[in-house]
Amino acid sequence: MSDTERRGATSASNALADSLCLGRHQAQSGIPDTEGQYAAHGRIIHEALADSGVTANLVAMDFSQRETFDACRELEKRLVGEFFGKDYFDQRKPETGMRVFREERYWVKVPFTAGKLTQLFEHSGKPDVVFKSGVRALVLEYKTLPGDVPGSPRNLQLRDQAVLVSGNLRPITEVGVAVIQPMVTRSPEICLYGAEDLKRAEAEMFARVIASNDPKSPRIAGEAQCGYCRAKRQCLEYQKWASQMTPPAMLQVMEVPIALWSPEQRQIAANALSPAKKFLKDLEDFFKEGLKADPSFLPGWELKPGNMVETITDPQQAFERFTGIGGTTEQFMQAVSLGKMKLKEAVSAVTGARGRALDDAMKGLTAGISETSQNAPSLKKSGGDK
Repeated sequence: MSDTERRGATSASNALADSLCLGRHQAQSGIPDTEGQYAAHGRIIHEALADSGVTANLVAMDFSQRETFDACRELEKRLVGEFFGKDYFDQRKPETGMRVFREERYWVKVPFTAGKLTQLFEHSGKPDVVFKSGVRALVLEYKTLPGDVPGSPRNLQLRDQAVLVSGNLRPITEVGVAVIQPMVTRSPEICLYGAEDLKRAEAEMFARVIASNDPKSPRIAGEAQCGYCRAKRQCLEYQKWASQMTPPAMLQVMEVPIALWSPEQRQIAANALSPAKKFLKDLEDFFKEGLKADPSFLPGWELKPGNMVETITDPQQAFERFTGIGGTTEQFMQAVSLGKMKLKEAVSAVTGARGRALDDAMKGLTAGISETSQNAPSLKKSGGDK
């Protein structure tokens, strides 16, 4: 989301990161946003979810994106029924009075008084969808990528959105919030905010917004707040934090052969892995961008062209040519690798099945002729941290 739409103000989408680094908002001022490959992938799904009546939005999705879209809609319907009751899907009962707001941005002005001067800081949030009936509202946020995000009970973005919705769509005495992330879980939880909860959340949100607009607020580096911060390359605090790959304790650890490390030394080294990887990747991207713009940017280095990848685009023609030189169907099939997602897409096209029906069709089709393997395990901090 661009700073232009947010008018350069703080927003709910940055609530967690801003709470962890109060100087983050000011540090990013004037630095343009960039959109990566994964952000573009998710944006296509979000645009379709925002208005599925636009045919172009549906056509723009590939098969995997459409699968995620369908799962989001299914979970959305389930949560609405859970929160408001199934009667709200009964078209014969117009008295339900359900109103639906998709991709609406809500604003609030946060007053700050210093001496005799009072300033008003703007803050906003743009929930993916809000359902409102009477004095109750349900706020849903879609997360369409595989990465896990905080669930509803501990999600500051949703907490801000609950406050903004209650203030803009009055009267509201209770707000339910939930994260829909089908790539992570098919059992999202609704977190409830009553009148007192909303007052407390508003006070905490106001305090954070005021601090984020204070040029003197400190910068505190960390994984969550630095991950998508646009000011990383101008931030000394980030550089110091990321360079934890070589803190004094780590230098002492490196004086001992790895095989002889104590449990404490192994822990020090493991804690350095994540910031080291992220910092080195950011360095590599920085060097590549510099060399692309100026070949003399990094003396002694140059950009190496990427590998050429050849893909056979007409398997039918390849098969006919192969059999034409004497090859058999069995020999050809041994050279073919069948992607399950491509097969699933083909089955959907043939049968018209989607969702669970498509999963059942795939199970029947691949029963006894497929095998499942597990990737090598990865390191993860104990206690639930990623």
